[in-house]
Amino acid sequence: MKVLFLEDVPPATRSGDIKEVAPGYARNYLMPRNLAVPATPAAIKGAELLRQARLKQKARTEAEFRELAAQLEGKAIRIQARVGARDQLYGSITRGDVAARLQEQLGITLDKRKIGLDKPLRKLGDYEIPIKLSLEIGARLKVSVEEEKSEGERGEAAAS
Repeated sequence: MKVLFLEDVPPATRSGDIKEVAPGYARNYLMPRNLAVPATPAAIKGAELLRQARLKQKARTEAEFRELAAQLEGKAIRIQARVGARDQLYGSITRGDVAARLQEQLGITLDKRKIGLDKPLRKLGDYEIPIKLSLEIGARLKVSVEEEKSEGERGEAAAS
């Protein structure tokens, strides 16, 4: 029986594939779970229209990612944190902190999962962090972790 797969069924098929399967497999497993439908001409035409729509959406998304990568490339953000002995931070700077400062300082909203920070930053200094927008598109963001001025130091600096 020929069926049109509506969803990916690992490892053999992807959404939109037309394959010959055993009738019992189609009737008892694929169709009740809405994973496939019989490969009628109308279903095939609908799947083709859906595939074209997905391709257009993917192209749009890729264009947005390229534009965002161009905006991010070479940009720098500053993060201020409390510091203890030997330039060790109290706490750490995480992906979420970087995403929040990116929104705050540059006005760019980015999902924290796209930030390629393997482990949290725990020391003062300058870092170059990869941003992975898609498999092919990425950028590098400069992050400068600086010592946060205490209230007393701010007052002295303003008085000088």
